[in-house]
Amino acid sequence: MKMNIKNNKVFGFDKTGYSSDSEIEALYQKKSELVTDKTVKDKLFKASLYDPRKSDIYFSSVESANKGKEIANKLHRMTTDEFLGSNYSYQWLDELSGASIFKIVNKNVLKQQEGGGNMHLIKKLLQFVRIHCLWVLIALITIFIFYWFQYRPVKIRSYCDWKTKSESYWRVTKSYDANYSSCLHEKGLK
Repeated sequence: MKMNIKNNKVFGFDKTGYSSDSEIEALYQKKSELVTDKTVKDKLFKASLYDPRKSDIYFSSVESANKGKEIANKLHRMTTDEFLGSNYSYQWLDELSGASIFKIVNKNVLKQQEGGGNMHLIKKLLQFVRIHCLWVLIALITIFIFYWFQYRPVKIRSYCDWKTKSESYWRVTKSYDANYSSCLHEKGLK
């Protein structure tokens, strides 16, 4: 999933199926209560803030988002006892070294980008047509009727007038009406 914040792209992945943010926080809190080492507590605190399973975490590149998804899946597969007994609950941060991790507080600044180029516009147009197909059909019929009974005859009459006058060197002659009617008949008006 590609998102855009004023021309800076951030990347994420579908987080359905993971524990809720509060459940993840509670798990890290339990783990922190079991640990006495200050360095490990600091790493746990940082890991709890940037756990890739959380809904407000995004990444600076597709590669780091994919790596974040792998880490999220590993953490998700761990049972509570495995999580509390394992060092991986805070060492996963080392796997993302060099990647920028974003904690988005206001998700209203994100605009989802679907596909590339103008594909999202085409999808929106097709969705609009599906929803409003009766109105689109009425509009198309109206446009066709206007073209067939207004625009087309005016263009044909204009062309036949120009053709008839140009054949008679821009003078109206006795044969003008016959030639004009013949041209209209050829073009399908009479």
